[in-house]
Amino acid sequence: MRRYSHLSAEVTALSLEAILKRVAGEVTPSASRRRAVSSVLERVIAGFERATATVKVKPSIRVGGSFAHDTWLPTDTDVDVFMLYPKEVEREEFERSGLELAERALADHSPVRRYAEHPYIEARLDQVIVNAVPCYDVPRGGWLSAADRSPHHTSYMQAKLTEGHKAQVRILKQFMRAQGLYGAEIKVRGFSGYACEVLTLKYGTFLSFVTEAARWSRGQVVSLEGGEERASLLFRDAPLIILDPVDTTRNLASAVSPEKLGELIFLSRSFLASPSYSFFRERKLKPLDSPPRHIVDNTLLLRFDYRDKSEDILWGELWKTAEGLAKHLEKDGLHVLRYTISAREGRAAVAFLISSLDLPEVLYRRGPDIFMAEAVSNFMASAARCSDSWWMGDDLRVRTVARADAHTAVDLITKYMKNPVGTVGFARGLADDAISTYDVLAGPRAYSSRRATDREALGQLAGYRFG
Repeated sequence: MRRYSHLSAEVTALSLEAILKRVAGEVTPSASRRRAVSSVLERVIAGFERATATVKVKPSIRVGGSFAHDTWLPTDTDVDVFMLYPKEVEREEFERSGLELAERALADHSPVRRYAEHPYIEARLDQVIVNAVPCYDVPRGGWLSAADRSPHHTSYMQAKLTEGHKAQVRILKQFMRAQGLYGAEIKVRGFSGYACEVLTLKYGTFLSFVTEAARWSRGQVVSLEGGEERASLLFRDAPLIILDPVDTTRNLASAVSPEKLGELIFLSRSFLASPSYSFFRERKLKPLDSPPRHIVDNTLLLRFDYRDKSEDILWGELWKTAEGLAKHLEKDGLHVLRYTISAREGRAAVAFLISSLDLPEVLYRRGPDIFMAEAVSNFMASAARCSDSWWMGDDLRVRTVARADAHTAVDLITKYMKNPVGTVGFARGLADDAISTYDVLAGPRAYSSRRATDREALGQLAGYRFG
Protein backbone atom coordinates (compact mmCIF):
# COMPACT_ATOMS: atom_id res chain seq x y z
CA MET A 1 0.00 0.00 0.00
CA ARG A 2 1.36 3.43 -0.96
CA ARG A 3 2.49 5.60 1.94
CA TYR A 4 2.66 9.39 2.07
CA SER A 5 6.32 10.38 2.21
CA HIS A 6 5.55 13.26 4.59
CA LEU A 7 3.71 11.04 7.10
CA SER A 8 5.13 8.82 9.82
CA ALA A 9 5.85 5.27 8.71
CA GLU A 10 2.99 3.78 10.74
CA VAL A 11 0.27 5.77 9.03
CA THR A 12 -1.06 4.51 5.72
CA ALA A 13 -3.01 6.39 3.10
CA LEU A 14 -6.03 4.26 4.00
CA SER A 15 -6.04 5.26 7.68
CA LEU A 16 -5.65 8.94 6.80
CA GLU A 17 -8.45 8.67 4.28
CA ALA A 18 -10.65 7.08 6.95
CA ILE A 19 -9.99 9.95 9.37
CA LEU A 20 -10.88 12.63 6.83
CA LYS A 21 -13.93 10.70 5.61
CA ARG A 22 -15.22 10.44 9.17
CA VAL A 23 -14.72 14.16 9.78
CA ALA A 24 -16.37 15.06 6.46
CA GLY A 25 -19.43 13.02 7.41
CA GLU A 26 -19.72 14.74 10.78
CA VAL A 27 -19.37 18.31 9.50
CA THR A 28 -21.74 17.98 6.53
CA PRO A 29 -25.23 19.29 7.41
CA SER A 30 -27.96 16.65 7.29
CA ALA A 31 -31.02 17.07 5.08
CA SER A 32 -33.16 17.81 8.13
CA ARG A 33 -30.71 20.45 9.37
CA ARG A 34 -30.67 22.08 5.94
CA ARG A 35 -34.47 22.21 5.93
CA ALA A 36 -34.52 23.72 9.43
CA VAL A 37 -32.06 26.49 8.55
CA SER A 38 -33.78 27.17 5.22
CA SER A 39 -37.07 27.54 7.10
CA VAL A 40 -35.46 30.11 9.41
CA LEU A 41 -34.10 31.97 6.40
CA GLU A 42 -37.54 32.08 4.77
CA ARG A 43 -38.96 33.69 7.91
CA VAL A 44 -36.11 36.20 7.98
CA ILE A 45 -36.57 37.18 4.33
CA ALA A 46 -40.33 37.53 4.88
CA GLY A 47 -39.60 39.87 7.78
CA PHE A 48 -37.38 42.02 5.56
CA GLU A 49 -40.00 42.10 2.82
CA ARG A 50 -42.56 43.43 5.30
CA ALA A 51 -40.09 45.94 6.74
CA THR A 52 -39.04 47.32 3.34
CA ALA A 53 -42.65 47.79 2.19
CA THR A 54 -42.94 51.08 4.07
CA VAL A 55 -39.50 52.63 3.54
CA LYS A 56 -38.68 55.31 1.00
CA VAL A 57 -35.31 53.91 -0.07
CA LYS A 58 -35.60 50.15 -0.53
CA PRO A 59 -32.35 48.19 -0.34
CA SER A 60 -32.09 44.89 -2.15
CA ILE A 61 -31.81 41.94 0.24
CA ARG A 62 -29.17 39.29 -0.39
CA VAL A 63 -28.02 36.27 1.59
CA GLY A 64 -24.26 35.88 1.97
CA GLY A 65 -21.58 34.26 4.10
CA SER A 66 -20.95 30.57 4.65
CA PHE A 67 -24.62 29.60 4.31
CA ALA A 68 -24.84 31.12 0.84
CA HIS A 69 -21.46 29.55 -0.04
CA ASP A 70 -22.66 26.19 1.34
CA THR A 71 -19.59 25.79 3.55
CA TRP A 72 -21.36 26.21 6.92
CA LEU A 73 -20.94 23.83 9.83
CA PRO A 74 -24.09 22.22 11.26
CA THR A 75 -23.08 22.93 14.88
CA ASP A 76 -22.14 26.55 14.25
CA THR A 77 -24.83 28.03 12.05
CA ASP A 78 -25.11 31.69 11.22
CA VAL A 79 -26.78 33.37 8.28
CA ASP A 80 -25.63 36.73 6.91
CA VAL A 81 -28.26 38.96 5.34
CA PHE A 82 -27.00 42.00 3.44
CA MET A 83 -29.05 45.12 2.76
CA LEU A 84 -27.60 46.66 -0.42
CA TYR A 85 -28.24 50.41 -0.67
CA PRO A 86 -27.70 52.63 -3.73
CA LYS A 87 -24.38 54.45 -3.54
CA GLU A 88 -26.20 57.80 -3.69
CA VAL A 89 -27.49 57.33 -0.13
CA GLU A 90 -25.43 59.39 2.33
CA ARG A 91 -23.25 57.35 4.71
CA GLU A 92 -24.99 58.49 7.90
CA GLU A 93 -28.44 57.84 6.44
CA PHE A 94 -27.33 54.48 5.01
CA GLU A 95 -26.10 53.27 8.39
CA ARG A 96 -29.05 54.58 10.40
CA SER A 97 -31.64 53.37 7.91
CA GLY A 98 -30.06 49.93 7.55
CA LEU A 99 -29.87 49.26 11.28
CA GLU A 100 -33.41 50.47 11.91
CA LEU A 101 -34.73 48.39 9.01
CA ALA A 102 -33.02 45.26 10.34
CA GLU A 103 -34.37 45.89 13.83
CA ARG A 104 -37.92 46.08 12.46
CA ALA A 105 -37.44 42.98 10.30
CA LEU A 106 -36.14 40.98 13.27
CA ALA A 107 -38.27 42.65 15.94
CA ASP A 108 -39.76 39.35 17.16
CA HIS A 109 -36.32 37.85 17.81
CA SER A 110 -34.65 40.25 20.29
CA PRO A 111 -32.32 42.04 17.84
CA VAL A 112 -29.08 43.45 19.27
CA ARG A 113 -26.75 46.04 17.76
CA ARG A 114 -23.19 44.79 17.32
CA TYR A 115 -20.03 46.50 16.13
CA ALA A 116 -17.07 44.98 14.27
CA GLU A 117 -15.49 46.65 11.22
CA HIS A 118 -19.04 47.89 10.67
CA PRO A 119 -22.26 48.06 12.72
CA TYR A 120 -24.80 45.28 12.23
CA ILE A 121 -27.84 43.67 13.85
CA GLU A 122 -27.72 40.21 15.41
CA ALA A 123 -30.70 38.02 16.30
CA ARG A 124 -31.18 34.36 17.20
CA LEU A 125 -33.90 32.18 15.70
CA ASP A 126 -34.14 28.47 16.58
CA GLN A 127 -30.39 28.07 17.26
CA VAL A 128 -29.49 30.02 14.12
CA ILE A 129 -27.67 33.35 14.48
CA VAL A 130 -28.78 35.93 11.91
CA ASN A 131 -26.46 38.85 11.15
CA ALA A 132 -28.10 41.69 9.22
CA VAL A 133 -25.54 44.02 7.64
CA PRO A 134 -26.08 47.23 5.64
CA CYS A 135 -23.73 47.79 2.70
CA TYR A 136 -23.60 49.64 -0.60
CA ASP A 137 -24.47 48.11 -3.95
CA VAL A 138 -21.26 49.02 -5.78
CA PRO A 139 -19.13 47.45 -8.51
CA ARG A 140 -15.94 45.65 -7.55
CA GLY A 141 -13.32 48.15 -6.41
CA GLY A 142 -15.81 50.94 -5.73
CA TRP A 143 -16.02 50.24 -2.00
CA LEU A 144 -17.74 52.84 0.16
CA SER A 145 -18.12 50.83 3.38
CA ALA A 146 -16.29 47.94 5.04
CA ALA A 147 -19.07 45.46 4.20
CA ASP A 148 -19.32 46.25 0.47
CA ARG A 149 -17.01 43.40 -0.54
CA SER A 150 -19.19 40.71 1.06
CA PRO A 151 -21.78 40.31 -1.73
CA HIS A 152 -18.87 40.06 -4.19
CA HIS A 153 -17.32 37.35 -1.99
CA THR A 154 -20.55 35.38 -2.29
CA SER A 155 -20.69 35.75 -6.08
CA TYR A 156 -17.05 34.67 -6.36
CA MET A 157 -17.38 31.63 -4.12
CA GLN A 158 -20.64 30.48 -5.65
CA ALA A 159 -18.92 30.52 -9.05
CA LYS A 160 -15.67 28.85 -7.93
CA LEU A 161 -16.45 26.31 -5.21
CA THR A 162 -17.22 22.77 -6.36
CA GLU A 163 -18.98 20.20 -4.16
CA GLY A 164 -15.57 18.69 -3.48
CA HIS A 165 -14.19 22.05 -2.40
CA LYS A 166 -17.12 22.61 -0.03
CA ALA A 167 -16.42 19.34 1.78
CA GLN A 168 -12.74 20.25 2.14
CA VAL A 169 -13.59 23.74 3.45
CA ARG A 170 -15.71 22.16 6.18
CA ILE A 171 -12.88 19.82 7.18
CA LEU A 172 -10.47 22.77 7.37
CA LYS A 173 -12.94 24.86 9.37
CA GLN A 174 -13.43 22.03 11.86
CA PHE A 175 -9.65 21.62 12.24
CA MET A 176 -9.28 25.37 12.84
CA ARG A 177 -12.22 25.45 15.22
CA ALA A 178 -11.05 22.50 17.32
CA GLN A 179 -7.58 24.05 17.64
CA GLY A 180 -8.81 27.52 18.64
CA LEU A 181 -7.74 29.12 15.35
CA TYR A 182 -11.14 29.80 13.75
CA GLY A 183 -12.57 33.31 13.71
CA ALA A 184 -11.16 36.69 12.66
CA GLU A 185 -12.88 38.56 15.50
CA ILE A 186 -10.54 40.36 17.87
CA LYS A 187 -11.24 37.90 20.70
CA VAL A 188 -9.76 35.03 18.65
CA ARG A 189 -7.50 36.81 16.11
CA GLY A 190 -7.55 33.74 13.89
CA PHE A 191 -8.69 32.76 10.39
CA SER A 192 -12.09 33.79 9.02
CA GLY A 193 -14.42 31.40 7.24
CA TYR A 194 -13.80 33.28 3.99
CA ALA A 195 -10.03 32.87 4.45
CA CYS A 196 -10.59 29.11 4.86
CA GLU A 197 -12.49 29.10 1.56
CA VAL A 198 -9.70 30.98 -0.23
CA LEU A 199 -7.08 28.61 1.21
CA THR A 200 -9.09 25.60 0.03
CA LEU A 201 -9.47 27.00 -3.48
CA LYS A 202 -5.70 27.57 -3.54
CA TYR A 203 -4.61 24.15 -2.28
CA GLY A 204 -7.56 21.97 -3.30
CA THR A 205 -7.81 19.67 -0.29
CA PHE A 206 -7.32 19.81 3.45
CA LEU A 207 -4.33 17.46 3.22
CA SER A 208 -2.67 19.61 0.55
CA PHE A 209 -3.31 22.68 2.70
CA VAL A 210 -1.64 21.34 5.86
CA THR A 211 1.22 19.99 3.74
CA GLU A 212 1.86 23.47 2.33
CA ALA A 213 1.18 25.33 5.59
CA ALA A 214 3.75 23.12 7.32
CA ARG A 215 6.44 24.58 5.07
CA TRP A 216 5.28 28.17 4.68
CA SER A 217 8.05 30.75 4.87
CA ARG A 218 7.90 34.20 6.44
CA GLY A 219 6.04 36.59 4.13
CA GLN A 220 4.23 33.71 2.39
CA VAL A 221 1.78 34.95 -0.26
CA VAL A 222 -1.39 32.99 -1.03
CA SER A 223 -3.12 34.30 -4.15
CA LEU A 224 -5.85 33.03 -6.48
CA GLU A 225 -5.60 35.89 -8.96
CA GLY A 226 -1.84 36.54 -9.23
CA GLY A 227 -0.09 39.69 -8.02
CA GLU A 228 2.30 37.98 -5.58
CA GLU A 229 5.21 40.39 -6.17
CA ARG A 230 3.02 43.45 -5.72
CA ALA A 231 1.52 41.93 -2.56
CA SER A 232 4.97 41.36 -1.07
CA LEU A 233 5.71 45.06 -1.52
CA LEU A 234 2.28 46.22 -0.36
CA PHE A 235 2.38 44.09 2.81
CA ARG A 236 6.14 44.16 3.28
CA ASP A 237 6.24 43.25 6.99
CA ALA A 238 3.32 40.79 7.08
CA PRO A 239 4.31 37.23 8.07
CA LEU A 240 1.43 35.82 5.98
CA ILE A 241 -0.46 37.36 3.07
CA ILE A 242 -3.75 35.85 1.86
CA LEU A 243 -5.00 38.06 -0.94
CA ASP A 244 -8.72 38.66 -1.19
CA PRO A 245 -9.55 37.57 -4.76
CA VAL A 246 -12.18 40.31 -5.13
CA ASP A 247 -9.83 43.02 -3.79
CA THR A 248 -6.14 42.18 -4.10
CA THR A 249 -5.17 45.25 -2.03
CA ARG A 250 -6.63 43.49 1.02
CA ASN A 251 -4.82 40.91 3.14
CA LEU A 252 -7.24 38.38 4.67
CA ALA A 253 -4.53 37.37 7.16
CA SER A 254 -4.16 40.87 8.61
CA ALA A 255 -6.42 39.92 11.54
CA VAL A 256 -4.42 36.75 12.30
CA SER A 257 -2.12 37.19 15.30
CA PRO A 258 1.47 35.91 15.05
CA GLU A 259 0.62 33.48 17.85
CA LYS A 260 -2.27 31.91 15.90
CA LEU A 261 -0.23 31.75 12.69
CA GLY A 262 2.63 30.02 14.50
CA GLU A 263 0.23 27.56 16.12
CA LEU A 264 -1.33 26.71 12.74
CA ILE A 265 2.07 25.92 11.23
CA PHE A 266 3.10 23.86 14.26
CA LEU A 267 -0.20 21.94 14.30
CA SER A 268 -0.03 21.27 10.55
CA ARG A 269 3.39 19.68 11.05
CA SER A 270 2.08 17.72 14.03
CA PHE A 271 -0.89 16.39 12.05
CA LEU A 272 1.34 15.28 9.18
CA ALA A 273 3.73 13.58 11.60
CA SER A 274 0.95 11.71 13.39
CA PRO A 275 -2.54 12.09 11.86
CA SER A 276 -5.38 11.56 14.30
CA TYR A 277 -9.12 12.15 14.50
CA SER A 278 -8.47 13.99 17.78
CA PHE A 279 -7.12 17.01 15.83
CA PHE A 280 -10.73 17.68 14.84
CA ARG A 281 -12.23 17.27 18.30
CA GLU A 282 -9.88 18.67 20.95
CA ARG A 283 -7.07 21.17 21.30
CA LYS A 284 -3.75 19.43 20.81
CA LEU A 285 -1.85 22.26 22.51
CA LYS A 286 -2.49 21.54 26.18
CA PRO A 287 -1.94 24.27 28.81
CA LEU A 288 0.71 23.69 31.43
CA ASP A 289 -1.80 22.83 34.16
CA SER A 290 0.68 22.67 37.07
CA PRO A 291 3.21 25.46 36.47
CA PRO A 292 6.56 25.14 38.25
CA ARG A 293 7.46 27.43 41.11
CA HIS A 294 9.54 29.83 39.01
CA ILE A 295 6.46 30.60 36.88
CA VAL A 296 4.01 30.83 39.79
CA ASP A 297 6.31 33.11 41.80
CA ASN A 298 6.68 35.56 38.91
CA THR A 299 3.04 35.90 37.88
CA LEU A 300 1.06 39.13 38.23
CA LEU A 301 -2.73 39.28 37.85
CA LEU A 302 -4.90 42.39 37.50
CA ARG A 303 -8.64 41.70 37.65
CA PHE A 304 -11.65 43.99 37.52
CA ASP A 305 -15.32 44.15 36.59
CA TYR A 306 -16.86 45.80 33.52
CA ARG A 307 -20.30 46.73 32.25
CA ASP A 308 -21.93 44.75 29.44
CA LYS A 309 -20.80 45.73 25.93
CA SER A 310 -20.19 44.32 22.45
CA GLU A 311 -17.55 41.56 22.44
CA ASP A 312 -15.55 43.23 19.67
CA ILE A 313 -15.42 46.50 21.61
CA LEU A 314 -14.65 44.73 24.90
CA TRP A 315 -11.79 42.63 23.54
CA GLY A 316 -10.34 45.57 21.62
CA GLU A 317 -10.28 47.56 24.86
CA LEU A 318 -8.77 44.65 26.78
CA TRP A 319 -5.92 44.16 24.30
CA LYS A 320 -5.24 47.92 24.30
CA THR A 321 -5.16 47.92 28.10
CA ALA A 322 -2.90 44.86 28.36
CA GLU A 323 -0.46 46.25 25.78
CA GLY A 324 -0.33 49.62 27.57
CA LEU A 325 0.30 48.02 30.95
CA ALA A 326 3.03 45.73 29.57
CA LYS A 327 4.76 48.66 27.86
CA HIS A 328 4.84 50.72 31.06
CA LEU A 329 5.92 47.83 33.27
CA GLU A 330 8.89 47.46 30.90
CA LYS A 331 9.54 51.20 30.94
CA ASP A 332 9.58 51.16 34.74
CA GLY A 333 12.21 48.46 35.00
CA LEU A 334 10.45 45.08 34.72
CA HIS A 335 10.88 42.50 31.97
CA VAL A 336 7.48 41.26 30.78
CA LEU A 337 7.82 37.83 29.18
CA ARG A 338 4.17 37.36 28.22
CA TYR A 339 0.65 38.57 28.95
CA THR A 340 -2.81 37.10 28.44
CA ILE A 341 -6.38 38.30 28.89
CA SER A 342 -9.73 36.75 29.71
CA ALA A 343 -13.27 38.09 30.08
CA ARG A 344 -16.79 36.84 30.55
CA GLU A 345 -20.01 37.86 32.28
CA GLY A 346 -18.74 41.21 33.53
CA ARG A 347 -15.39 40.02 34.88
CA ALA A 348 -11.99 40.53 33.24
CA ALA A 349 -8.43 39.49 34.01
CA VAL A 350 -5.03 40.47 32.63
CA ALA A 351 -2.15 38.17 33.59
CA PHE A 352 1.58 38.88 33.21
CA LEU A 353 4.59 36.58 33.40
CA ILE A 354 7.54 38.72 34.54
CA SER A 355 11.19 37.77 34.93
CA SER A 356 11.01 39.09 38.51
CA LEU A 357 8.21 40.79 40.44
CA ASP A 358 10.78 42.85 42.35
CA LEU A 359 12.04 46.09 40.87
CA PRO A 360 15.75 46.89 40.72
CA GLU A 361 16.81 49.61 43.14
CA VAL A 362 18.33 51.62 40.29
CA LEU A 363 16.03 52.48 37.38
CA TYR A 364 17.93 52.81 34.08
CA ARG A 365 16.51 54.59 31.04
CA ARG A 366 17.87 54.87 27.50
CA GLY A 367 16.83 58.08 25.79
CA PRO A 368 16.58 59.23 22.16
CA ASP A 369 19.34 59.81 19.62
CA ILE A 370 21.20 63.09 20.31
CA PHE A 371 20.38 64.34 16.80
CA MET A 372 16.65 64.29 17.64
CA ALA A 373 16.72 67.69 19.32
CA GLU A 374 13.11 68.02 20.45
CA ALA A 375 12.87 64.41 21.66
CA VAL A 376 16.11 64.80 23.66
CA SER A 377 14.86 68.05 25.20
CA ASN A 378 11.59 66.41 26.29
CA PHE A 379 13.42 63.36 27.65
CA MET A 380 15.85 65.49 29.67
CA ALA A 381 13.05 67.65 31.09
CA SER A 382 11.19 64.55 32.22
CA ALA A 383 14.32 62.84 33.56
CA ALA A 384 15.38 65.91 35.57
CA ARG A 385 12.34 65.46 37.81
CA CYS A 386 13.37 62.01 39.03
CA SER A 387 16.91 61.15 37.86
CA ASP A 388 20.18 61.78 39.68
CA SER A 389 22.46 62.02 36.66
CA TRP A 390 22.81 61.48 32.93
CA TRP A 391 25.50 60.57 30.42
CA MET A 392 25.99 60.02 26.72
CA GLY A 393 26.24 56.44 25.48
CA ASP A 394 28.52 55.12 22.73
CA ASP A 395 25.47 54.96 20.45
CA LEU A 396 24.86 58.72 20.87
CA ARG A 397 21.80 58.18 23.04
CA VAL A 398 21.25 59.83 26.41
CA ARG A 399 21.25 57.61 29.50
CA THR A 400 19.83 58.29 32.98
CA VAL A 401 19.56 56.45 36.28
CA ALA A 402 17.23 57.11 39.19
CA ARG A 403 16.17 55.49 42.41
CA ALA A 404 13.00 53.45 41.81
CA ASP A 405 9.96 54.89 43.61
CA ALA A 406 8.21 51.50 43.64
CA HIS A 407 9.58 48.20 44.90
CA THR A 408 7.37 45.55 43.28
CA ALA A 409 5.16 44.98 40.26
CA VAL A 410 2.13 45.21 42.56
CA ASP A 411 3.29 48.69 43.66
CA LEU A 412 3.52 49.77 40.02
CA ILE A 413 0.04 48.53 39.08
CA THR A 414 -1.40 50.20 42.17
CA LYS A 415 0.28 53.47 41.15
CA TYR A 416 -0.99 53.17 37.56
CA MET A 417 -4.58 52.62 38.70
CA LYS A 418 -4.72 56.06 40.34
CA ASN A 419 -4.93 57.49 36.80
CA PRO A 420 -4.94 54.52 34.43
CA VAL A 421 -5.93 56.35 31.25
CA GLY A 422 -3.38 59.14 31.58
CA THR A 423 -0.59 56.96 32.98
CA VAL A 424 -0.62 53.78 30.90
CA GLY A 425 -3.22 54.27 28.17
CA PHE A 426 -5.82 52.10 29.89
CA ALA A 427 -8.90 51.90 27.63
CA ARG A 428 -11.34 54.66 28.57
CA GLY A 429 -14.30 52.32 28.18
CA LEU A 430 -12.96 50.10 30.98
CA ALA A 431 -11.17 52.59 33.23
CA ASP A 432 -14.04 53.84 35.42
CA ASP A 433 -15.26 50.34 36.24
CA ALA A 434 -11.71 49.09 36.78
CA ILE A 435 -10.74 51.88 39.20
CA SER A 436 -13.60 51.01 41.55
CA THR A 437 -13.39 47.20 41.31
CA TYR A 438 -9.78 46.21 40.60
CA ASP A 439 -7.60 43.85 42.59
CA VAL A 440 -3.94 42.92 42.06
CA LEU A 441 -2.71 39.43 42.91
CA ALA A 442 0.86 38.19 42.65
CA GLY A 443 2.63 34.84 42.86
CA PRO A 444 0.87 31.93 44.62
CA ARG A 445 -1.99 34.23 45.65
CA ALA A 446 -2.87 34.73 41.98
CA TYR A 447 -2.92 30.97 41.37
CA SER A 448 -5.12 30.40 44.42
CA SER A 449 -7.97 32.40 42.83
CA ARG A 450 -11.06 30.39 41.88
CA ARG A 451 -12.60 33.01 39.57
CA ALA A 452 -13.15 31.51 36.12
CA THR A 453 -11.65 34.47 34.26
CA ASP A 454 -8.56 34.43 36.49
CA ARG A 455 -8.10 30.72 35.85
CA GLU A 456 -8.49 31.19 32.08
CA ALA A 457 -5.91 33.97 31.88
CA LEU A 458 -3.46 32.05 34.07
CA GLY A 459 -4.09 28.83 32.15
CA GLN A 460 -2.92 30.50 28.95
CA LEU A 461 -0.03 32.38 30.57
CA ALA A 462 2.32 29.50 31.32
CA GLY A 463 2.23 28.18 27.75
CA TYR A 464 1.77 24.59 26.55
CA ARG A 465 3.06 21.24 27.71
CA PHE A 466 5.72 19.50 25.64
CA GLY A 467 4.60 16.26 24.03
